[in-house]
Amino acid sequence: MTRKIVLFGLMIESLALSSAFASSKECQLDQKSLKVKWTAFKTARRIGVSGIFPNVSFSGGKGKTIHDALKDVSFVINTQHIETGDKIRDGKIATIFFGSMENGKKILGKIDRVGRSYAQVSLKMNDVQRTIPLRLALQGKKLTGSGFVDIFDFVAEESLKKINQACYALHEGKTWNTVEVQMEVACEPEKK
Repeated sequence: MTRKIVLFGLMIESLALSSAFASSKECQLDQKSLKVKWTAFKTARRIGVSGIFPNVSFSGGKGKTIHDALKDVSFVINTQHIETGDKIRDGKIATIFFGSMENGKKILGKIDRVGRSYAQVSLKMNDVQRTIPLRLALQGKKLTGSGFVDIFDFVAEESLKKINQACYALHEGKTWNTVEVQMEVACEPEKK
């Protein structure tokens, strides 16, 4: 009897999760809900410095569920618009770090594979294309993804060296090559 109750509970939970975004209408990802945040690290103590890319556009983004809507999404991140809460730092990141890269004004991306709890994202930065994994989590009506980008994977050692030199005192001579990335997106709200 206990086994049947547990199985019934698991079935209910599974149905609730699979239908969280399923309705008579398909999910269209909401451009306004999209947030792309990053955290870079400085000093030997690995202190985080966070910011957002406020100018990200995407194409695609339609499916029966929010996971389906992510499949084959292509996006462009404008690296010249950065918000960290410090305009001087924003300018240094845009002009010194990204500005020293090939085609450094933008990062191109495409979501290649999507599973229940992961996605594989193809990123092109500094004219180098690499695939990075993201962990996905559904929180209410929003899907979040998180992962890490290794600047060395994009052959951007010179860009990292230049930003480290420009911020040497503040970074105490150490700028880390790994950057944590987070994204958040939801389906468009239904029109009433």
